[in-house]
Amino acid sequence: MLKRIKPHSDENWRYRTGDIVVDSTEATGRAIVKYILSGRFPETDKVDVSFLEAAWTLQLWHLILYAEQALVWNLKPTNVVAIATYGFFNSHAWLVWASAQYLKFHLDLVNSTDQEWKNLPPKYLQILIREMRYKFEPCLLPTISNSSGN
Repeated sequence: MLKRIKPHSDENWRYRTGDIVVDSTEATGRAIVKYILSGRFPETDKVDVSFLEAAWTLQLWHLILYAEQALVWNLKPTNVVAIATYGFFNSHAWLVWASAQYLKFHLDLVNSTDQEWKNLPPKYLQILIREMRYKFEPCLLPTISNSSGN
C-alpha cells in the first residue's frame, strides 16, 4: 500500500518501503507523487532530465516512457546537450538518436550570435555522431571532414 508522501517537506523523499531515496526538486517530487496517487501523467513542460532520473530510480516504467517521449518532443537548443549526455551515459539510445536528429536538422541555427549553440561542446556532437554511425543506420548526420567540397 502506498503511504502518503509530502514531497514539499524535503528535497529527499522516500518511496513505498523507504528503501529508495530520490534527490529531486519540489516540482519533480510533486509531479511523481501525483502520478503515483492518481495515475495521471504530468504536463510535458514539467518533464526534464531530473524528472526522468527520478522516474528511472523509482522504476516507474510507464512514466519513464512518457518522460522520454516528452523530452524528445520538447527538444530545443537549451536542453539538447543535457538530454543527449544523459541518454548516452545511461544507455537510452533512443534519446541519443533523437538528439542527434535534432542537431542534424538544426545545424543551420549555429552561428556566432546564438549563445546556446555557440557553447555546445564539440565533444558531445562527436559522441552523437559516433552513436548514430554504429547503432542506427542510415546515419542522417553529416560527416565531419576537412574538405569543403560535397
